[in-house]
Amino acid sequence: MASKKSSTQTHYLQSLLGRLRRKTLTITPGNGKALNVGTFKTNEPIPEYTITIVPNVKDDIGMSKERLKSAGGRSYSLVYQFQNFSEKTCKVTVRQK
Repeated sequence: MASKKSSTQTHYLQSLLGRLRRKTLTITPGNGKALNVGTFKTNEPIPEYTITIVPNVKDDIGMSKERLKSAGGRSYSLVYQFQNFSEKTCKVTVRQK
């Protein structure tokens, strides 16, 4: 029977791979930010992240998620981009599911 990795082992492995577990960005009105959540192999499932925006100005936040392939094509970086079109400064939290 195969043993499951503990959450501590999983977190350690992800930190070695440079993968994001959680990050909060502060975005002022009229500005944008990009966040590279990590590098993944093309044969891995696409990781899922939860996005939380405070205050809730979701209708005024532009968001995109892009897979940027490496030169060899065997891996890619997953990048989120956010643009704040509201009149309020907001905090965007990206958290791995």
